[in-house]
Amino acid sequence: MEPRRANVTLLLTDLRNSTPLAEVLGPKGMFELLNRVFEAQTQAIMSEEGNLEHFLGDQFLSYWGAPQPQPDAADRAERAAIKLITAMEKLRTTLAPEVQTLFGYGVALHSGGVLVGNKGSALRLDYGLVGDTVNEAARIEALTKYYGLKLLISRDAFAQLSQQSDRRLLDRVIVKGKTEPVELYECENPCTPSNYRELCRRYKVAYDEYFFGRFAEAKALFDKLVDDFADGASRTLAARCAELAAAPPKEWKGIWKMEAK
Repeated sequence: MEPRRANVTLLLTDLRNSTPLAEVLGPKGMFELLNRVFEAQTQAIMSEEGNLEHFLGDQFLSYWGAPQPQPDAADRAERAAIKLITAMEKLRTTLAPEVQTLFGYGVALHSGGVLVGNKGSALRLDYGLVGDTVNEAARIEALTKYYGLKLLISRDAFAQLSQQSDRRLLDRVIVKGKTEPVELYECENPCTPSNYRELCRRYKVAYDEYFFGRFAEAKALFDKLVDDFADGASRTLAARCAELAAAPPKEWKGIWKMEAK
């Protein structure tokens, strides 16, 4: 348990609309919901031998690769993410209609180097991790709301996956507070459409048009994807293409800089 550097894969998830939910549910109902959410998330993580960093408000952070190395950390994290989403969607069906309307969440997978060890004080000590990789994971998770999706996987985590199920490259962005771009992926999960493979194929065609600066053509393709699949990422990219077509950048490299967290 000595402090050291470690390469880990993080799973970070966050509950949406906490303040409106608390207003609808009241203190007792809100804590009952939080505990049911955390129970579902904990079971998903521990079923894949993940470690729990902390519950922070309505946020939940877990990781693989420490204190002992796990060569298949990314695979375990992805399976845990699928189990977590499945459990959260099952939980959704048990909620009252007015709560279902507000109930939302995002999940991010990200890999990188961290410092791990015991941290705290003489009165309270726990084992955990520290590093910018955690901050990056939080930035990526926040983007699930921006794209209208449940799950985002960074290139760093995606590159370590051994299984090649249906996936798509969603975007290349520079997140708030960073200078280097990150590639964002989505994999098939309980909240993707049944014809997800077709969505992935057509999204790639549209994204290639966008990436090479043909914004009007890309917007038309993204708009069609919104009509056919109600796809949140396509809706986001269509709006971006409209903005870029109206004011084309002088130098375009296919990378979008996020101005908000």
